[in-house]
This record gives sequence, structure tokens and C-alpha cells, in this order.
Amino acid sequence: MLLRDSYIATALLDPQFNFIRVNKAYATATGHAPEFFIGKNHFELYPSNAQAIFEQVVASKQAHEIRGRPFDFPDDDARGTTYWDWKLEPLLNDAGEVEALLFTLLDVTARYRTHLELGRAGVAVVSADGAIFDVNSHLCELLGRPRGDLRGRPWAEVVHRADRERAASALAEACSEPSRTADRRVRLATVDGRPCHALLTLSCVHNNVGEADYFVLHVHDRNAEVRAQEQKERFFNLSVDLLCIVDYNGRFTDVNEAWERTLGYARAELIGRPLLDFVDPEDHQLTLREAERLHVASTTLAFTNRYRTKTGELRWLTWNAVAHDETREIIAVAHDVTEVKRYEAELLEHRERLSELVRERTDALVATESRTRHLLARGPAVVYTCEPAGDFAVTYVSPNVREVLGIAPERFTERADFWLANVHPDDAARVQRDLANLTGLADLDGRGTAIHEYRFRRADGVYRWIRDEFRLLRGDDVGAAEIVGYWIDITERRSQMEALREARDAAEQASRAKSDFLSRMSHELRTPMNAILGFGELLGLERERLSANQREGLGHIMGAGRHLLTLIDGVLQLAKIDAGQEDILSEAIAVDDVAARCEALVRPIARRRQVRIDRAPCPELYVRGDAVRLMQVLVNLLTNAIKYNRRGGLVRLRAEVVDDRVRLSVEDTGAGIDARELPRLFDPFYRVNVNTPVEGSGIGLSICRRLVELMGGSIGVASEPGVGSEFWIELPQETADADASAPTIDALGDRDLPDTPADRCVLYVEDNQANRRLMEILFSEHLRIPLVTAPTAEEGLVLAKVERPALILMDLDLPGMDGYQAAQLLSEDPALASIPLVAVSAHGMSDHIERAQAVGFDDYLVKPLNLSRTLEAITRLLERPRR
Repeated sequence: MLLRDSYIATALLDPQFNFIRVNKAYATATGHAPEFFIGKNHFELYPSNAQAIFEQVVASKQAHEIRGRPFDFPDDDARGTTYWDWKLEPLLNDAGEVEALLFTLLDVTARYRTHLELGRAGVAVVSADGAIFDVNSHLCELLGRPRGDLRGRPWAEVVHRADRERAASALAEACSEPSRTADRRVRLATVDGRPCHALLTLSCVHNNVGEADYFVLHVHDRNAEVRAQEQKERFFNLSVDLLCIVDYNGRFTDVNEAWERTLGYARAELIGRPLLDFVDPEDHQLTLREAERLHVASTTLAFTNRYRTKTGELRWLTWNAVAHDETREIIAVAHDVTEVKRYEAELLEHRERLSELVRERTDALVATESRTRHLLARGPAVVYTCEPAGDFAVTYVSPNVREVLGIAPERFTERADFWLANVHPDDAARVQRDLANLTGLADLDGRGTAIHEYRFRRADGVYRWIRDEFRLLRGDDVGAAEIVGYWIDITERRSQMEALREARDAAEQASRAKSDFLSRMSHELRTPMNAILGFGELLGLERERLSANQREGLGHIMGAGRHLLTLIDGVLQLAKIDAGQEDILSEAIAVDDVAARCEALVRPIARRRQVRIDRAPCPELYVRGDAVRLMQVLVNLLTNAIKYNRRGGLVRLRAEVVDDRVRLSVEDTGAGIDARELPRLFDPFYRVNVNTPVEGSGIGLSICRRLVELMGGSIGVASEPGVGSEFWIELPQETADADASAPTIDALGDRDLPDTPADRCVLYVEDNQANRRLMEILFSEHLRIPLVTAPTAEEGLVLAKVERPALILMDLDLPGMDGYQAAQLLSEDPALASIPLVAVSAHGMSDHIERAQAVGFDDYLVKPLNLSRTLEAITRLLERPRR
């Protein structure tokens, strides 16, 4: 009866935690009818880590209670997270054994929800396995997510991906022992994807068996703090003045780049060092007294002392600083006033000397005044004094103002507003405002200076740029006495800066013109070579029908043509490197693989010349560079070592580690090189032994040097006449990398052309008649595929619509509409868009290839055409299913 009528949710369990009876209050609290529970196990219905607590109660025969434990009913999402006070009490029989368990629940959700919403911090309750039980409205607002979207979600998903490991370590730290808390600065993932900076304070609630039951996380919003810090850092680093932060021990904790420019020390050399280490020893005591005054007054204005640069030069710095006791640091800004101090010293020297001589000798005073006037009349700086307010009327100006500005000195003192009236209208308001700000500083002690740059009208009406540097002098009373300063004409300096900018623009334009020239030269040289080598290769296919003299002549034609093509490619590559257009990769390269492939490439040349190659394996060596360029360099060095060797000679290829670099050396047993030739060996177009029958252009070694240097390496040579030569390259060593590999060199095997329907053809759009004829012969005599040609892009588009070709070969430099425009129109026509397109062009620069790919070309063939490469491209694209 007591169990049935109790308003407290109560259940009776057997020692195995099966339900024996529940009252109506328990059924109402859990959302099920009483009969639902009978005979069922508690932990089958509500799995949790509390089973250990139940087992301990049975074992110890002692009651246990927990207050405010969060719980989610798995079958009732609408209720959300609830909080319960629950108690488990063993019922013993006469023998003292546990006969049953009395389990009571009291819903305290309202009280705990109220606690969650107290305060301004976000709060999350997280289960021991990391799932979110509950959150308060502050955290929902911070993340921009509703409570229902967060409940049940893993807490790690709320944390920014980069900070999840840090957040996980905080959970582990908090549950390492009871009453332990952990703090972490992390970024949280908001609903709009922007990171939310927060401070997490975590605590863990343990059960009575010492296990982590759940976590309570307090989330404090740090976004405003982070934004303020970022804004401070931007201002700090962009300022042209010397900004720094010094701790109360007098050590730099941060400086901006202006310190490096002024003192010559790197930032790392300043941080952590005492400020006094850089102050001139004569100013140490003065600086220490000002530091003591700063700690008392909290601010300092216009304090000036001297600093030693890294080169030993003295620089005068004027300081403004503020001390912060709460952070125990001093924030200061300094301005370099060295030039002003030099002029001040000169003026002070003259004034002091004049004052002394006035008392002693009138004649000496006159002489001194004469010398002073001479200095003021001949120097480039015009010295002046003026009133400290109003129109800032000039009271004195040195005579040399006539040479500097073409204006008589007395003109400045005749009218109070003469100086300000001749300042450029666009600058006058700014200059007057800055002067008013300076004279309005009541505690300015006369050591501070200001600098203006503005335009001033000469006597001839021409405006000149003036640098105006001045300081405020005070009289015996509180008010300002006068302003003293000097003007310097800086128009030429500004003109020089403008000229430098124009020169830079001109250089950039020249670079673009050079690139355009290279592209055009590539086209104009390769186009005729296409006909020469193309027809030569076609004749080579009919060698058995040629006479011996004809075959010999054909060999000379092909040899000379290939030599000329090599020369053209070399010149263009050298020009590309000089223009900064050569793309160099940075990758880990297996040296042994590259060496083996290079040896295989040059072995046929070595056999013909009866030269033996000795290569030492180096399977454990790796370098960083561009694998394709490295092979190009090694093949060039090996080819030279074979060509300039003697019959029966030897070429050695070795690799070894020298310091932190890998040296690859190619050694031959040829005639060697005179020591006088070595300094110019890598110059473009310079050849050694030009009278030898060995062909060469003098470009190869120059390209090798440029490529090796672009990969961060070096190249060199050692030679002894009559013994041989050794060429070597050194590249940065790389650690062994499983992904490191040499480039794959696939030999192009013979392919059978795919069958093409009788009514399908290949369309070739080319304005050069010789190139069209070459392709017609190739297709008619060797490829057995109908070929249709067109001299312009316009005619090619018409033929494409009529013939519907299986493949289109298109030159890019066509009269009228070019190949790029034609490809664009083809891609926009649904009936023609699926036809494969191959660009055929004499332009071999990377920007042309990339542009062709962008408009839809499937392949790119560079003139002069290699028949094997052309055959491979045609075969592959004809075999490809139509799009």
C-alpha cells in the first residue's frame, strides 16, 4: 500500500535488478504503464554506467543516493534531458541477505535547469562517453544552434576540428581525480561556420565507485578578447614608429618591425633582452630615473635618450610610455629624432656660444653672428621661428630661403599669414590642425619634435614639397614661447621615388614583351620545322624505295633538322628560365631510380661510340628537386661525357653524401678541358673545342646550371687535360620517403588504329599549306583514315557541322577566328561538343597549353610534330567513347 500510494516514483527490484513492482508515480515519471516494467531488467531498459553502483549496493548491503543526475529517456525525445535525485536501498531478509531493492526517483529538473541558466557563461552537461546531455540558452546563443540540435550530439563535433585534441585532453584531466577542474582555450564550431573563441572550465562528477559519471562544462565567450588582440597586433606591426612592450624587469617582450629598421637588430635579438643593453651607457642613469618616475606617475611623455645600433651608430629616440600595474608591463612608442638632434645640437652650440661671447666681448659676438649667418645662408635647411598660435606668423627665417624657395626673407615677416597662405590649399588645413595639436599639449617639455611634409609655393608659383621639422620652445611662464624648426626641399627625392615606380612598371612591361616575343619566336621557328621534319619522317617510312644517295641525303636533312630543333628548344628553355616561367617541382626523388633510367637512355649512344658506363648503385639516397629536370641535367652530362670521350673510354656515374647534400658526379676519360676554359664553361653559347667534329650549341651546360640552381643546388666541374673531366651537381638531401620515385619513361609501343566508320573522317584546320599537305600524305598513305582539311576556323566550323568528324586537329594561330575561339564555339554546340579536339601549335610555352586545356582541347601537340606522338594521340582519342 505504501509503495502504491507514494507520490515519490518508487520501484521494487530483485537482486538481479529485474522489476517486481512499480507505483503510479514511477510509471508517470518514466512514461510507461506499471505492467510494462514487470519482469524486465532495469539496465535492459535504461543502459548506463550506474550498473556498477547497483552491484555495489547489493554487495555492501548499504543504501546509496545520487542527487541531480542527468538522464535522457530513450523513448521520449520531447522531454529532453531530465535531472533526478535517486536512492537505492537494499531490503534484507531474516538471514541478512538482500531480498529486494527499493529504488526511488525524485524529478528535480526545474531546479537544475534554473541553475544552468544562472550566470552569463554557456553551460553544457556531457555524459562520460562524450555525448551532450543538456545545454543552457547562453551556449545555444553562442553557437547559434537550438537546444534540440545539440542534445545527443558528440561534444567533439561542437569543437573546432583543430582544437579537438586539446578539448579531449581537458576531459581526461578533469576526470583524473575527484574535485579536479581543467581549463582550455579552444575554438567552437558555430552554425555559420565561423570559429567561436572560448575558455572551457570543466569539472567531472564521479559516482561512488570512482568512475566518471558526467561532466559539467562552463563556456566563456572570448571573441571580443581575441578580436581586440588581433586589432592590437595589426596596429602594432603596421606602425611606422618604434612600438614595444617592456616588462617590469626592463626586458623587451615584443617589438615591431620599425625596431629592426632603426637599430639593425633582428626581432629575435631584442626579445627577452634588457632595454638597457641597447641604451648608450652615458644615458643609463637618466633612463633608470625616468623608469622610476614612470612607475610612480604611470606615464611618460617626450623622454629622449640614445641607443646604439648593431653597427655602433648612435640614434636619438623620443619616448611616450604608459605603465600598466595590473599586467606589469610598459607599453611605449619611440620616434627616431636623430637628425633633429643633430640640428638642435648645432643650433644649441651656436646659441650658447653667442650668449657667452655677449658677456665677454662684443667683437667676438659679431664674429660669431657672422659665422652663424653664413651657415644659415649656405645650408640646404632653412631655419625659422614662428608664433605658437593663430596664423603661426613667422618671426625669423634664415637668409638661404632666397636660394631654396626664391623668396626674400623679409616677405615672411611682413604679413602674419604669409607662410600659411602659401601652403598648398590641399595641405593647409592638415598642417594647421597638427600645429594646433602640438601647442595644445600643456605638459610638453620642449624636447618633443614634430614633422610635416607639405607643398609650398615658390616665388615663381611652382609648388615644391617641403619637409618641416620643428619643436616647441616654452618661456618662463606656463604658455608656449615660440616654435623653432627648419625646412628642407624634398621635391627631388619624391620625384626619384616616382621615377623608381615608373622604372619598375617599365621593367614589368618589358618582361611581358619578352614573354610575347618568346611565344612568337617559338611559333615562327617551329612552323617551318614541322614541314621539314614531318616530310623527312614520311620519306623515312619509304626508305626501301630510295636510292643510297637519297637515303644519305635524307639522313643529313633529318640530322640537321633535329640539331636545329634541339638548338631552338634550348634557346627557348633558357629564355623561359631567365623570364621566370620555368615550372620547377619540389619532391622527394630516389637517386638510384633516376640514375638507372638515365643510364638506360644514353646506353645506345655509348654502344655506338664504344664507351663503357660504370654506375654505382645508391638505393638509400634521396634528394629534393624536380625529377624530370634532374633527368634532363644528368642525361646532358652523360651524353657530353660519351660524345667527348675516346673510343674504348669509360664514363663513371657516382652518388655520395657531402654534408647535408647529395653529390652526383659524371666522370669521363676524354681529352679534358684547359683550366682557362673552365670559368666560362657554363656561359650560354660558349663551346670548348669548337673545332672538333662533335656537334653542339653551347646551350646545354648553361641550361643545366640554371635548372640545378632553381632546384636549390649547385653544379661544378674539375678537369685535367689528357686525363678527363668530372662534372658534378649537388642537391639538398631528402630523408627516405615511400612515395619518392623517379619519373616514368614509357616507351611508346606500336598501336593499331581503331576501326573508324566509313562515313566518319578526321578534320584538320591549318592555314599553312605545307603542313596541310604533310598531314594529307600521312593519313592517305599510312593511317587509312579519311582526312578533311580547312585553311580557316570559319571553314572548319562549317565542315564540322557537315562531316561530323570523329576527331578534329586544329591549329591555334589561324587568320581571323583563332583556334581558341573555334574550340569555344564547338563546345557550345550540342551536336559537336562531344568530338575530341587536339590543339596543334608551334607555341610550346606553358601558358598556351593551359589556355588550350581551359577552353576544352583534349590534347596538345607541339610543332614540329613527332609522328609517333601524333599517332599515339589520334589512336587514344579515337578509341575513347564519345562524350
